[in-house]
Amino acid sequence: MADSSLPTNQVQLTLGEVMRATGGVLLGDPNASVRGVSTDSRADLSGALFVALVGERFDAHDFVEQARARGAVALLVEREVTCDLPTIRVPSTLGALGALGALRRRAWGGKVIAVAGSAGKTTTRAALSALLEAAEPGLVHYARGNFNNLIGVPLVLLSLGERERLAVVELGTNQRGEVATLTQMAAPDVGILTLIGYEHTEGLGDLDGVEAEEAALFAGVSVAIGNVDDERVARQLTRAAGRRVSYGKRADADYRLRVLGLSSRGSELEVTRRVAKREVTTSFRTSTLGDAGAYAACAALAAVETLLGRELPAATMQAAFASATASEAGRLCPVELTGGILLLDDTYNANPESVVSSLELARQLAEQRGVPLVLVLGEMRELGALSVGLHRQVGEAAAARRPALLITVGGDARALAEAAAERGVPGEFAEDSDAAAELLLARLQGPSVILVKASRGVHAEKVVSRLISAKGRAA
Repeated sequence: MADSSLPTNQVQLTLGEVMRATGGVLLGDPNASVRGVSTDSRADLSGALFVALVGERFDAHDFVEQARARGAVALLVEREVTCDLPTIRVPSTLGALGALGALRRRAWGGKVIAVAGSAGKTTTRAALSALLEAAEPGLVHYARGNFNNLIGVPLVLLSLGERERLAVVELGTNQRGEVATLTQMAAPDVGILTLIGYEHTEGLGDLDGVEAEEAALFAGVSVAIGNVDDERVARQLTRAAGRRVSYGKRADADYRLRVLGLSSRGSELEVTRRVAKREVTTSFRTSTLGDAGAYAACAALAAVETLLGRELPAATMQAAFASATASEAGRLCPVELTGGILLLDDTYNANPESVVSSLELARQLAEQRGVPLVLVLGEMRELGALSVGLHRQVGEAAAARRPALLITVGGDARALAEAAAERGVPGEFAEDSDAAAELLLARLQGPSVILVKASRGVHAEKVVSRLISAKGRAA
């Protein structure tokens, strides 16, 4: 299994192939070749093509000499540069990188499963990758980390290995048309849509805009797999042109999910489905937490059995899901601390649906342990004109879980605290995560379950690190 924190590649191309794929203008020998495509001027670029990306805060054209010094043998640029290497000039190096990713995907020729949705993508990707690897050892490609955008997806595709025949790709979005572009690039055989909810509405508009954006995945796949417990996903699944496979807790789901048990170490699940014209029910444990982990495992099972065309043994599922986890730092990671404190570190990102899901998990675990619930909830960003109203909705949801302590952090999270207070749960607002950490340590009393969740830009991981430093991990 390819498992790298940064997708690197050794793809071999001639400059003529690069020119034709990108529509660029070549200054150099079309028969000259490169080995590897990279966007990082600090990496070992021996024999590679360096792609000079341009962002809001950087312009990699300024680093072409550094790339040459690191071993690059050719450049992909969108403006003239002073460098004695062969260059291919294109209107957009970002678009050209995508074209090279698509070129590699077509040449590779294996099967791709793509995962999209407003929440649960990374958890589903992790479960899917583990199950595929357990079913087809050594043939599966995926990359850890957040490589789900117009830069990351091409790098994942470029790193597809010759011996690997199955790949898992995560597709994200924060602007109209991004899912469609990534779907066209990755050319997935199977598409999984996890949920349609409020995400990046600053760029996507309202919930209808999010639905239209995410639904583009189903337009480009032979097999559409959707969570039918989500009304909008269910609607889009009925519109998919190819084969349709549903999963969820609904009685009519093709892969019917039941949660049998829950703890801070994972969940006991049962999935019922029809395989070879007979109904099969399998029970297994997963190390991922809450509904997010349960739905991810169910989606993974639906995708793998559908793609491979066979029933997976219970032992394969158990082995895969016991080790599969998206609980990297900041992704609903449980941390047992001294003094009977369970910390749920969910600081990587946040939108309304994912916050409510994590709230319910935290409530259940607090109830199970018989300890108070403590919530540290930061601002959910990129929600545009809907932001205040959505923060108020989350505040109402937080109040319904009756936390003993509520701290909100940054910007529109003030509205979250106000809404909770109107429902009898007073919250304390902190301007930033440093202040929130001080409040938490000052107010915290005894054993508890503490959920810390916020958008990435809030830097709520500071709260987590301060709490761990102050209390210490349990032995």
